[in-house]
Amino acid sequence: MNTYEVSFRIAEVGNYGERYTSVVDAVRREAVGESTWEEMTSSVVFKSSKSAESIANSICTGSKFDATKDRLFVVKASICKFATRGKIEDPTLLASMFPQNALASHSPQNALASLSPRNALAGL
Repeated sequence: MNTYEVSFRIAEVGNYGERYTSVVDAVRREAVGESTWEEMTSSVVFKSSKSAESIANSICTGSKFDATKDRLFVVKASICKFATRGKIEDPTLLASMFPQNALASHSPQNALASLSPRNALAGL
């Protein structure tokens, strides 16, 4: 089981609201047990046994995603560590997606977030 982060941008033309909602629904269907972390705008973290390529294909074909206008980015984040800053509503759920990372990196006083770029594209 791997942790993935999906980010997307829906072009603000045509049926924006419909496309946005259908992409979010398609991403949620990719999550094992439909457990997702969705505190960021147009970004979802979840666990899946699929590959990044398979998830991207499934989201695009299972939604109203328009490849001529919209953007989708799928990252296999299982090997990355993370740090959070700001008001994170459910840090425990987020930390559970990254088992090698501890909650110690959660600091609500700061305003930056980062993911380690270690092995960023390998093994996707």
